[in-house]
Amino acid sequence: MPVLLNGTNLAAGAADCPGPKVPLTCGSASVTVNNRAVPVRIAYPTQLITYIPVDQAAGQVSVVVKNHLGVNSAPFTVTVDPYAPGIQKLSDTSGSVLGFFSDASQRVISRTSPASPGQELTVYALGLGPTSPVVPTGEMGAAPVTTMPTLWIGNRAVPLLSVGLGCGVLCDPGIYLGRFVLPPDTLSGDQFISIEISGRRSNPATLVVGFAQTGPAVGYLQSTLDPAVRTVSPGMMANVVGGGFLSGPGSVSQCAIDPTYWPTKCQGVTVTINGRQAPMMSLGSNFITIQIPFEVSSGPATLTVERTVDNQTLKSAALSFTLDALTPTLAVNPPSVYAGVVIQSSGGVATATNPLLAGDTIFVYVAGLGQTNPQMVTGFSLIQLARTVLTPSVTIGGKPLEGVVAEVLPGMIGLYRVTARVPTGLSAGDLPIVLEIGGKKSQAGLLVPVANGPVLSAVTNSASGARDIVSGSWITIYGRGLSATTREWTENDILYDWLPTQLDGVNVAINDTPAVVAYVSPTQLNVLAPDGLPPGPLDLTIQNSLGWQKTTVNVKPYAPGLFVSPAPPGNYLVALHTDWSYVARPGQLPPNVAMRPAQPGETIVFFGTGFGPTNPPVSAYHRFSGSASLSSPMPVRVQFGSAQAKVTYTGLVGNGLYQMNVEVPDLPDGDYEVIVSMGTESSPRSRYIPVKR
Repeated sequence: MPVLLNGTNLAAGAADCPGPKVPLTCGSASVTVNNRAVPVRIAYPTQLITYIPVDQAAGQVSVVVKNHLGVNSAPFTVTVDPYAPGIQKLSDTSGSVLGFFSDASQRVISRTSPASPGQELTVYALGLGPTSPVVPTGEMGAAPVTTMPTLWIGNRAVPLLSVGLGCGVLCDPGIYLGRFVLPPDTLSGDQFISIEISGRRSNPATLVVGFAQTGPAVGYLQSTLDPAVRTVSPGMMANVVGGGFLSGPGSVSQCAIDPTYWPTKCQGVTVTINGRQAPMMSLGSNFITIQIPFEVSSGPATLTVERTVDNQTLKSAALSFTLDALTPTLAVNPPSVYAGVVIQSSGGVATATNPLLAGDTIFVYVAGLGQTNPQMVTGFSLIQLARTVLTPSVTIGGKPLEGVVAEVLPGMIGLYRVTARVPTGLSAGDLPIVLEIGGKKSQAGLLVPVANGPVLSAVTNSASGARDIVSGSWITIYGRGLSATTREWTENDILYDWLPTQLDGVNVAINDTPAVVAYVSPTQLNVLAPDGLPPGPLDLTIQNSLGWQKTTVNVKPYAPGLFVSPAPPGNYLVALHTDWSYVARPGQLPPNVAMRPAQPGETIVFFGTGFGPTNPPVSAYHRFSGSASLSSPMPVRVQFGSAQAKVTYTGLVGNGLYQMNVEVPDLPDGDYEVIVSMGTESSPRSRYIPVKR
């Protein structure tokens, strides 16, 4: 919960430290609660706004402020309650203090802009307790409360539609948004609103109620890439947030049927900025996605929305704002504090489990970088790639990225792609990313995850793709930075029939026991699990030239899986007839491959891994060919659809590779799901074999 601390000599001057993640120090002032550093949102000489940790137990806590001179205040005591409901206040121009409310168009309710009976409103509140999921202290997040409060208008209880942390007109950590409908019979004038939770009721706040308004209303402009950014520039894609743009709440109209051209009129609605009509991509009841015209110069600007209904033109009041020449804005997906950075090699967005590595080429989608060469035309996409007139710089953790290029791709309107390469020498962890162009910097507080060693994303049974593995069976490790090369083992890697436990400097160990490495690539390793692993969770470690990384794998005595054919559609099993032709539909495999469906009564051969120990035992380290039957007393069962099949043999025929001979049940023509089970363990579903009489 945000709290206000009053005092003297708290900070040198006025410092505002917003962002999706509020820093621990603001204006050189810091605060500790029970010796734990907490974020500081605003620092003035006489006031600080800080936060009580979300996991702080109820009771008295000791608070200490360290000012800009490094001097600690005397400890003072604050009482923490599980709930401390309050309604955010709004200082009205009339001098009175109102509660902070907004309508569905994000219009702030005030004496000059009152609420209307029957409207959906949002109340901005504090101290409503825990959420699920938990949002870290001082960070932005969207999460509902675990206990639903009650809203009171005077002595009348009004149900809340939803309550939780989030971002609206107010976009700050620790602010709760509660949606409710103002009863249609609410009288005009000042209404006193309070909020109650767990027996605690807030002081009343004033809500001004007037008469219903008609026509479009404009609240503010925001970036489409980051809703918290409220500054815009010529050529930038932006949302006009307001209300009354379309009839019916929640309705949306796609204005740009052709994505290479945006019209300036949509459903009878136009947006005008300094006399220039803005192209529109989409139109909703409470938002319009536009491109700010390039023809509008930076500086003071006004925006109006007009809507024609039944030959009557309704016009909004003018919104006054300032256009900046450049407003570099990185893509972000709230409530995440990560910038929307795409890793070229994987095509995935950088996340905590998919961090950046040195040498990665990345794409960052950005708005507000100004004109290109050749020039962009308002409302139209280019037919050729164009670079920005000014080249931005990008830093991660304060270190410049290499080979930075900013360009607009064909088909893009109001959006740029910045390409760069991640340098070596970055620290591991969440590091700040900043783009700068023409002296303007992108929004503060955005981070990217960086690793300086191999990244492990999954360890699976090589045949089934399941997360459980088995001693002496094949496993596949997925990730990034796993190897500097791509190859499988060769005869030169196998010495005196002993299989390699290292390939091009890549080592894998499970439970501190080296594993055989058969294939390496930057994103995938194929590994034969060591013999004799105990069941349960065990550590798996990979080490290569980049460093090492550890994860946990779950070992089971058996976890059967059958190999799937790589041929489309990718859900047919690898199976052979006894003449070693493939079990497949005609045309499923290349024309030069012998194939035919399975026939009832014939024996076909499947291959898999994860079936457990054999008799005689087979070493995972020494090359094996021949056969070794399963030693487990647990029978292997196979079903074709609902029909039980007869299993005539199951055993090893190569290191980690099991063969299973199965007699096809008496079935009509069709594709049949095949499931193999041992006790409670079974192969994945939706794996098929074609059968034809």
